[in-house]
Amino acid sequence: MRERRVRRSEDRSEALSLVLDACRERCGARAVVLADERGLLLASAGVDAVEAEALAARVPAPETRAALDVATLFADEARLFVGVDGARADLAPILDAVSGARRLLATRSAIAP
Repeated sequence: MRERRVRRSEDRSEALSLVLDACRERCGARAVVLADERGLLLASAGVDAVEAEALAARVPAPETRAALDVATLFADEARLFVGVDGARADLAPILDAVSGARRLLATRSAIAP
């Protein structure tokens, strides 16, 4: 059986960024970020660190939902958010990113305190 994923990493942070980047490419988004409830950046794709942190800070806020597509996921009792900027059509890639991120965050060591 042929492996369909070509970009992989054993490093959890890099793997999260690769999942988000694949989502970003599939949905044609400008940026994708993974943030915690406080708006702290956990991973990103498509933009530099400064802009990613700014997007992550906005993702948990309810008023942001009009400007960004946001999906919520739970990992080890933590509520996390995937925010997508620049794509408004198909939400399937966002749900794929959430699913991929959930698998990568399946252990407690995945989330830094």
